[in-house]
Amino acid sequence: MKLQPKFLIPALLIVALSGTTLANNLWAGMEGNRHTNLTIMLASIAVTTIIILITYRTLVNSRLDKLLEISMQHFPDQRLNQNQKALCHDKLDEVISSFQQMSAEIDKREKALIESVEFSTTILNSISEAVAVIDPDSRTIITVNPAFLRMYNISLGDAIGAPCHEATRCNSIENENTDSSCPGSVALSSQSPYKADRTGIFNGEQHFFEVCATPIFNNKGETIQLIRVARDITKAKKQEQKIRRLAYHDTLTGLPNRTLFKDRLEQALLLSTRNDSGNVSSGILAFLDLDEFKSINDNFGHAAGDELLKIVATRLNACIRESDTVARMGGDEFLVIFHNVTNDKHASTLAEQILSALNKPIILFETTVTISASIGLCFFPKHGTTFDELLKCADEAMYKAKNVGRNTFYIANNDKPPK
Repeated sequence: MKLQPKFLIPALLIVALSGTTLANNLWAGMEGNRHTNLTIMLASIAVTTIIILITYRTLVNSRLDKLLEISMQHFPDQRLNQNQKALCHDKLDEVISSFQQMSAEIDKREKALIESVEFSTTILNSISEAVAVIDPDSRTIITVNPAFLRMYNISLGDAIGAPCHEATRCNSIENENTDSSCPGSVALSSQSPYKADRTGIFNGEQHFFEVCATPIFNNKGETIQLIRVARDITKAKKQEQKIRRLAYHDTLTGLPNRTLFKDRLEQALLLSTRNDSGNVSSGILAFLDLDEFKSINDNFGHAAGDELLKIVATRLNACIRESDTVARMGGDEFLVIFHNVTNDKHASTLAEQILSALNKPIILFETTVTISASIGLCFFPKHGTTFDELLKCADEAMYKAKNVGRNTFYIANNDKPPK
């Protein structure tokens, strides 16, 4: 019967202990030959140790032989000699060592990956702009940073998995809610970054955002993610609007100033040139100057004069249509563009409406006053095809109205601008 490998070590230990015991007895019983007994005892211990090492090696090799036997079942025609078996043992040792190294490398890379994710998360969370990572197919949000939650006043649970347009509630500046106006859609269709201004209502206030969408590709060139970065530009936008208003509007009355009025009159001239021919007019320019305005300043002060100008601006705005324009030239002079006025009768009606509105009593600092104005009217493009020509024509017509008694109007009737 063949002794199983698992019984070899216990058996050898018994033999070793027996040999050691026998040597000890010999040592005790042979007082005269202690050196000989000592030599025998040490030799038995050495032999036992060698036998144990050989047995352990045999046990390991038997396991390797079993592994070889299993692996060679797929190659029944091949036979291995002793050298080949020894080589296989060495190769298996190398494989085991390689697996250990591979396991260590996997652990190392896993640790590096975790550190990389933590580092990326730290960077994402430290960005002051609102960042969202979006799935390009479903257009739903994968992850966001804290700035996104603060900017759009939304919780993390509501943001993750929600469609981007629902979470941000943004519209284009032009209020176009079509897919073609969405920065993410444009970026995906063009396969390149795209930036646009968006607006949204949060906490009852309008906010403006500069949104940049960038597609992310894998090594095959496929879009795997869409990065959306938004920056709140509300303060800058309002400042820009304020600057624009100061540049194109009168600071006292809020009416368009000379610069904006000139631009609108030139646009009206372009339209009249396209739509009309010959001397057919498409509108009128009215030049209005308040009568005796200086006496208001002298008697009531400049504060009262400013208040009067504001009231005049309000009344003039009430006399015009949405397509028309009222502007303040400076001082007590105002300009009005009336579109689609083709004859003197219509022009006279508009002028009379203005005079009637201005003649109504005005209360200035608990004092009731009345005012009037002189108005000069000219047609365009009949009396001029440039801003300067029409302004000169209407100015001369206004002075003619003052000369005939004020609180009246005068329509230019010459075919050419005054010289």
